[in-house]
Amino acid sequence: MQADVAALEPWQEPVRGAAADPSVLLLPGLEQLRIFMSDAAAPPISRLTGLRLTSVGAGSATYAMPASDWLLGPKGFLHAGMLAFLADAPLGSAIITTLPPKTTLTTAELSMTFLGEPPRGGGNLLAQGRLIHADERNALSEVFVTDGEGRLVAHGTSRCFIFPPSDVPYVPRSERDVVVEDTPDPYLRPVPSQTTALPGDMSGLEILQASIRNELPPPPIDVLTGLRPVEAMEGRVVFALPASGWLMNPAGNIYGGMIACLAKSAASGSVQTIAPAGTQFTALDVKVNYLRPGVVGREDLVATGTVVHRGRHLAIASAEIMQGDKRIAVATGSTTLRPPE
Repeated sequence: MQADVAALEPWQEPVRGAAADPSVLLLPGLEQLRIFMSDAAAPPISRLTGLRLTSVGAGSATYAMPASDWLLGPKGFLHAGMLAFLADAPLGSAIITTLPPKTTLTTAELSMTFLGEPPRGGGNLLAQGRLIHADERNALSEVFVTDGEGRLVAHGTSRCFIFPPSDVPYVPRSERDVVVEDTPDPYLRPVPSQTTALPGDMSGLEILQASIRNELPPPPIDVLTGLRPVEAMEGRVVFALPASGWLMNPAGNIYGGMIACLAKSAASGSVQTIAPAGTQFTALDVKVNYLRPGVVGREDLVATGTVVHRGRHLAIASAEIMQGDKRIAVATGSTTLRPPE
């Protein structure tokens, strides 16, 4: 059994953690979040990545996440989508602090602006969220993301819809099997030894197609989560993400930040397909509109990225995320291009 588990990628292993006990919704939102600060209450997405709530107050919430090498993308930098991944938690939590008992919310949109070069691995990322406005139906929040050196690397905003209090606001999830945990959580383990450097003599499209054929090693973020490119042609890519139990948030759905990361991958990947060899490209922003929750344990999430504007120094792309025949989210993002001399 040990040998079998050791051969699996982290996302394929038995899941650790679980959705929150539905009874927490009997408490005000601020008290709910104070319970979630306990390690014992960590959902699977936290056990996979190290995402943790570190402080909470009225109208504010701060999350930390190790900038481990597991979060590196194909270029050897922290995957920009993981900044949106981190930001989604404090954006929602800052609003939850204001909610009365039996009241829930859902994220309608998330917008991120990336600042400067993406950070490399090491240290902790910190995301500080604060409430901007809230009424009975809508709420706005913003977040500041800093790296291990205290450098501001991203800023984001979010709009959430608030549902009226209800006696049955939450559908309990089935109990999972108890797993004997004799190894560290995935984010605490050493990253498999492999290069993340991209071949300098290949175009972006050639790199993606070689990755699909397994001729290049996957970046650590793919090994951790199961994220994979499955199709690539000029101006268009398709990425797939298994709806693994590891992606579960406290509410029992696929964590919205992971959907944002998938959308960012597809949008940026489509831009990569139009980049000649030696081109440098940097993500500027991404906006995700959420249409319905992703469901754990069902079909893969499939993101199709398409270039909608192609300039010499700027490209804009869209992404559509599907789960089976259901549209989960749509997104747009812009990327700067620096053509080779």
